[in-house]
Order: sequence, then C-alpha cells, then structure tokens
Amino acid sequence: MQVMLDTDFDAGGQVSLGLTATTIVSQWTWAATLLQSSTVAAKNGISGPFWYAAGATIPLLLFATISVQLKTRAPGAKTFLQVIQARFGSRTHLIFCFFAILTNVIVTSMLMLGGCAVLTHIVEDLELEFAAMVLVAIIGGYTFIGGLGATFYMSYFNTSVIFAILLVFMVQIYHNPGGNGALGSINRVYSLLNCSEGPPGNQENSYLTFISLDGFIFGIINVVGNFGTVFVDQSYWQSSVAAKPKQGMWGFLLGGLVWFAVPFAFATTMGLAYVSLSLVPVAVANEVLGYRGHVMIVLIILMSVTSTGSAEVIAITSIVVYDLYQIHLRPYRRVADSNGCILCGKCRGRMANPRDQCSCTSMTGCKQCTADDM
Repeated sequence: MQVMLDTDFDAGGQVSLGLTATTIVSQWTWAATLLQSSTVAAKNGISGPFWYAAGATIPLLLFATISVQLKTRAPGAKTFLQVIQARFGSRTHLIFCFFAILTNVIVTSMLMLGGCAVLTHIVEDLELEFAAMVLVAIIGGYTFIGGLGATFYMSYFNTSVIFAILLVFMVQIYHNPGGNGALGSINRVYSLLNCSEGPPGNQENSYLTFISLDGFIFGIINVVGNFGTVFVDQSYWQSSVAAKPKQGMWGFLLGGLVWFAVPFAFATTMGLAYVSLSLVPVAVANEVLGYRGHVMIVLIILMSVTSTGSAEVIAITSIVVYDLYQIHLRPYRRVADSNGCILCGKCRGRMANPRDQCSCTSMTGCKQCTADDM
C-alpha cells in the first residue's frame, strides 16, 4: 500500500529527462501564459512578450540547482516541506505548509478562472458553472486514475498540441500571403503596426522596439513574483522528486528554455496581430482561420489548464498526506529531540548511552540510498 501511495506521488522516481522537460513546459503554461502575454504585447509592444517569457524562465533555470540538492541531501523526501520540518521544526513547517497550500489554491483558481472565461466567450450560451464542471471533470478524471505518472504522459501530449497550434497561428499570420485576412505576411503586419501609435514609454512610440521603460519595469516585477510561484509550489518539487538528480536538473534547464518559446511566440503572433487588427486573440484566431481558429483556441486553453491543474491537485494532496497527516496528525514515531532515530526511537551519536544507542544503518551505508543518489 505504501509503495502504491508513493508511486502515485513520485511516478516511481525514474522519470526520464524528456518527460521531465515536457512536464515543466506544460505545468508552466497557464491560461495566463497565453492570454496575459498577449495583453502585455498589446500594451508594451514586442518587449512585453520578451520580458514575460524571460521573467518566468529565470526562476525555472535557478530552480534546477535546488532540485539537485533536494535529491542528493534528502533522497527520501517527497515534499520540500519535509526538509523544512527536519531543519527548522514543526512550527516553521506549519507556516510553510499554509503558504504552500495557499500558493496551490491561488494557481488553481487562476487556471479555472482563465479557462472558464475563454470557454464561455467562445462557446455560445455556455454557463460559467458548466464550464467549471467540465474542467474539473477532465482534471480530476485522469489524475484520479493515473496519479503523477499520468500527468507526465499527458503533459507530453499537451506540449505537442500546444506547439503544433502555435506553429499554425505563426504561419497563418506571418507566412500566408494567399490568406483571406488582412494579415498573412511579415510586411503586412509591419505596415499595420507602423500605422499604430505605441505607448509613450517606448522609443519613438513604436511597438517594434525593445527599448521600453514600462516593459522593463514589468520584467522586474515578473521575475520577482515568479520566484515565489515556482519555489513555493509543490508541483515543481514533485517533478524533481520523480526524476533522478541528473535528469531532474537537465530537465528543468531544458524545460525552462523550451517554455520561453510558448509565451514569446504566442504573444508576438496574437498580441501584435491584436494591435494590427484591433481584435482580441480569440477574435484574431477567428479572423485568420475562421471556425477552426476557435477550436484551436479552445484546445490550447484546455491543454494548458488540464495539465497544470492536475499537477496542482497532486501537489495539494501530497502536502496533506506527507506533511499534515503523516507528520502532525498520525506520525509514524514521535522523536523527542533531533538526536533521536525516527525508526527505533533510540538516541544517536557518541553521547548516547551504549545500552540505549541506535543501531540502525545510516544513510551513508545504505545501498538503496546510494543508488537513489546516482
């Protein structure tokens, strides 16, 4: 039973580099990644998508080094909160549990809000409550059946669909001269953007410049804010736990670099087209592809919501099981002090009474622990 429980939350701990990278791309692709980045592009020009993508990529790249430390120094940990409990005690652990759960709840709420907003806008006469129920059913269905392992494979599929749809939109807007719409080539988009007056903080009031004061300020805020979203979100730690240290580190590095293309490509395509045609991204999709564009927007939003939503559900569940239930509600064995062994309850170290000294094998002499660190 314990092995099955652990497998649900760490996918066996043998996830490959490619699956780790695609999972990071899929988990970090929210509805806001597509919609908010387009809004920033319309507000600040081409610098907006760059700072949006860069601000969210930097925390992922730095998180890769922390993920290695978690696997090598605490190979048995399932959550980052267990490390905090072992190092700082129960009170600090409970405080961080509160912030971790709050982070997951906020992220899940943002996903549901963005997904429901798009679905109700695209699908005629669709009730908000029914849209929320559809998303919950999709997320809960394969999460309940397959656990974290199903999330990894669904993330692989979702990432493929997202990039395929991105390529379709880019070709239709930038390289389709025979299209019916006002766009279809880089020259047309460039001419329409030149006719539009950009924000006053941009150089020469242009949308096509990286020299933007508002864009730079947004980038700084985005970097600082995303550090909390990544480092306090258990879903990224569980992706690290599910892989070996080497695969986990390279998976986060590769995933962060690949994810950069998602908001940057979508926002520079749909956001600048929004400025050119004075239409929102959903309407831009309908302008260039008709009904097929609507279907693609629905698919890409569903892909971004379901994968991240599933990871957030597993993250909250792992905190409840491993940190609240196993540590505070029903602990395996309460240890009186930091020198006590969690297995036998006896004292460790040289100062312990020989008659009451722990004889359990240390982690350094454990073959399974050594194999898990490699």
